[in-house]
Amino acid sequence: MNNQQNLLLRLSVFLLLTSSVSIFCAEKLEAKRSILMDLTIRKVVDEDDTNDKPLFEVVGRFVDSKTKIPVMGVEVSIINRRNSRFQTRLTSADGMFRFELSDQAVYSITGSKQKFFESEQINISTEGKKEYEFMKVEMPIEEIIENKEYLLEEITFGINSNELDDASIASVQQVCKILRKNPTLSVEIGVHTDSRGSDEYNLTLSQKRANSILSVFQKLGIRDGRLKVKGYGETTLLNQCGNNVKCGSTAHNENRRVSMKILEF
Repeated sequence: MNNQQNLLLRLSVFLLLTSSVSIFCAEKLEAKRSILMDLTIRKVVDEDDTNDKPLFEVVGRFVDSKTKIPVMGVEVSIINRRNSRFQTRLTSADGMFRFELSDQAVYSITGSKQKFFESEQINISTEGKKEYEFMKVEMPIEEIIENKEYLLEEITFGINSNELDDASIASVQQVCKILRKNPTLSVEIGVHTDSRGSDEYNLTLSQKRANSILSVFQKLGIRDGRLKVKGYGETTLLNQCGNNVKCGSTAHNENRRVSMKILEF
């Protein structure tokens, strides 16, 4: 074999090897592309399959309960009762807020702000809904006014008793939340009786009831300097049902009450 034939043979082998390597690399690259494509598709499918995909929205507005003017800076809290997920955000200058909702869920919404009482809770549900829905709510929130007296309707006592039931303790806890939200706020809790029984007995009973309320506040960590309690007995009746005046139970019950007076911010 001459030199020229030898050179041609070597060149043929080189080209054959190069071609084989190119085919092998191309196959490897295509395999990688296939794997990446498969992973991408799986990711999209997995994300699309999640149970938390937002299908619904709630848009709401907080307004002053008296003036109906939008309230900016309300801390809106929403909790998904299905999975206990909790979110918060502040209302905008026009009192608005917005949350995305998952399907087949029940949500509770409340709002709080300094110098305001916590709003009443509202509940909304997406259970049983199959199509996108845009929900709108308007939530009133009440401003706390200095020197004003507020009735604490949920704090009650049995006849001749100074013991608080569970519902009354829960109401005291709500007042604690207001005090914690407003660290410069101080209040007086006043306990009042009706005129049935002697003046002295009613005054003593009301003070015992006031002390029972104070004890709960203390257990919840509220300092005495921010809180005063006083038993007024029957000295601040709301109607004509004084001593020796015949009245029915409804009229007497109007005078049996617990109040909260805002002393200062």
